[in-house]
Amino acid sequence: MVPAPTFRDGVGELDLGITHRYAERLAMTWAPVVLVSGPMGQGEDMSSSERAGVLDVWRRHLSGGRLVAACWSDADIAHAQDSDVRALVMLQAATTTELVKQIEAAPMGAWVYSNPRYSHAMLTPELIVSSRVSGVKLSKVTTRELAEFRTAAPSVTIVHGSSRSISSSITAGADLVTAPPLATLPQPWPAKSLNAVQDVVDRIQWDVDQAGDHAARVRRITDIAVRNSAPS
Repeated sequence: MVPAPTFRDGVGELDLGITHRYAERLAMTWAPVVLVSGPMGQGEDMSSSERAGVLDVWRRHLSGGRLVAACWSDADIAHAQDSDVRALVMLQAATTTELVKQIEAAPMGAWVYSNPRYSHAMLTPELIVSSRVSGVKLSKVTTRELAEFRTAAPSVTIVHGSSRSISSSITAGADLVTAPPLATLPQPWPAKSLNAVQDVVDRIQWDVDQAGDHAARVRRITDIAVRNSAPS
C-alpha cells in the first residue's frame, strides 16, 4: 500500500495540478493499493471538502479497487461510498466504549485504522472478530501482535503500517504493508519482487529518517514526490 502525500502550493492551497501528475504516474506502476488522505497525506489537517476534492482527483486515475480513502469524519465515509472507494475509518477514541461505538458504526466491509497517535483506546483482535469490518490497518504493533490478529481473524485483511521488514510482516500474517518510501515515486520504480522493493524502501527510508520526527519525515517524502512528479 502506497500512502499518497497531499500537495499544497506556496500559500497553502491544495495543488491539484501536482496531484493529477502524481496520481497519473503512480497509476502506471504495479502498486496494488493507494491510501489517500491518510497520515502521510496529513488528512487530519484537511477539511472534509478538501479530502473529497483530493479523492475525486485520484478517482480519475485509478479504479475504486486500487484506492482506499482515509475517513476522518462521517462526510468522508459517505463520499468514499459514493465514489465506490473502500473507506478506512480512522479510529479516534478516548475510551474503549467510544472505540466500540466507532467500530460498530463503520459501514459493512469497511476497514478501520488503529494508531496510538490518534486513538488512546487501541484495537484488539476480539473487537475485530465481533465486528462487521473486513480489514484493519495496524501501526506501532509488533509482529507477535500481527500474528495474534491473524489467528483470531483469519478472513480479515490485515495491513501493517511499517515496511521496515516486509517479509517479517507477511510471515506474521499481514496481507498488505504500507510503504511510505514508495510515496516518493522512486525512479526507476522497483521490480515486483520482495527483495527489490525492500532494497528501494531501505535506501529511501534511511534518507527520510535523517529528517527527524514524523512531521519532518512527511515533508521530506512530499518534497521528493514533488520533484519526481515534475514534467519531464
